[in-house]
Amino acid sequence: MIAQDMAIIYKYAKQVYLKELRQVEAISMIQPELIEWNFNKNSFIDFCAALRHMLNGTKHTRGISTGLREFYLEKIYKEFGIQKLATALNAYMMHIQYYENQHHTNRLIERKIYQKFSGIINREQNVDSELIDELKNDEVFYEGGVEQVIINKYSRSTSARQKCIDKYGTRCSVCELKFEDVYGELGSGFIHIHHLVPISSIKEIKEITCDDLRPVCPNCHAMLHKGKLSIEELRAIINKHK
Repeated sequence: MIAQDMAIIYKYAKQVYLKELRQVEAISMIQPELIEWNFNKNSFIDFCAALRHMLNGTKHTRGISTGLREFYLEKIYKEFGIQKLATALNAYMMHIQYYENQHHTNRLIERKIYQKFSGIINREQNVDSELIDELKNDEVFYEGGVEQVIINKYSRSTSARQKCIDKYGTRCSVCELKFEDVYGELGSGFIHIHHLVPISSIKEIKEITCDDLRPVCPNCHAMLHKGKLSIEELRAIINKHK
């Protein structure tokens, strides 16, 4: 099944799940949009059920293509977040184990897909050590809503960090040091990531994007927090003392 058809199937299956469309409406609407897949009503009903079970974290015993399940996991991660991905992955493992027990076989390809997304969850649920440093530097005690921000949203800092690096590179936004220029391969890719809005000021759960972050070297990172300065203010101090 080609990616374009999987995207169309997912779109309508999601609308059915969210109760934006009745299943009978989705069946009548999807057919003209499909490119290669020869529409089958019963298969589409299975596709809708598979997505529902994944999002609800329940076992689905019907078979659908491995490619479509992987596509579902990718879309769930992007559109519903890491917690829903964990729920969907748990449902996926129940499905894998069901088929292995029923057919006395190992679903190696599906277990590889499971491991792929488990790795994403493991990486993103580890709170970035730099975030812990920022919390300490802010010298603020956290509780309630802010603690929830850290656990539920800042656990995604790994992906936000990478997007920040993709956009701004690994050169310090303050002093322009690039570790690779000084330390060669040893310094390649090394940089701290600074939150422009102090974490202590966040009072509600919010999504972190690369526009909230900037790459900075450890020294400048420490000075930004010590002086409670903006990047522009610290840069001005450095230029003054050159």
